[in-house]
Amino acid sequence: MKLLAYALMIALLPLAAHAHEVKSEKVNVSLARVVELHQVSEPKAATQVSVVVHDLGGSTDLSPTQAIYLTVYNKGEMFSTDATFLIDNVFGFEGARRRSDGRLEVKALGSRGEKYLVPVTYLIDARGAVKAIEAITCEDFDCEASENFSASISVHKR
Repeated sequence: MKLLAYALMIALLPLAAHAHEVKSEKVNVSLARVVELHQVSEPKAATQVSVVVHDLGGSTDLSPTQAIYLTVYNKGEMFSTDATFLIDNVFGFEGARRRSDGRLEVKALGSRGEKYLVPVTYLIDARGAVKAIEAITCEDFDCEASENFSASISVHKR
C-alpha cells in the first residue's frame, strides 16, 4: 500500500511543479483592447467570475499578443468589490469553462520552454478568492475592506 501511495506521489510531482499562486492586482486595461469576455460563473450568481482577454498589440518577434485575466466582482448595495488576476500572456485564447464552483479551465496557445504556439491548459482554483470577496461586509459608502481587497488564486499550467 505504501509503495502504491509513493508511486502515485512521484507520478503527480511534475503536475504540482507547475502550480503557482497568483495575487490580485490593480490593472489598467483599455476597454478598446478587450477582445473577449467569458462569464464562467452562474448567470445569476451574486459574485461574477469572468475571463477577460486583452490584446497586447502586434509583435514582430515571438512575443505573446494577448493577456488572459480572471476577474471576480461582487456588487454591493453601497459598495462593490473586485479583484483581477493575470493568468498569463499568450499567443491566442481558445476558450474557458467552469469546472465547478470557483474552479475553471482556460485553454490557449502559449509557450513551453523553446516551443511556441503550443496548446496550454490552465486549471484555476479561485474558491478562496470568491469566498473572501463574498465575506466583505461594509456598513458605509467608504469601505476600506472593499477598497483594499486583495486575494490569491492557484493556477496550474499543463
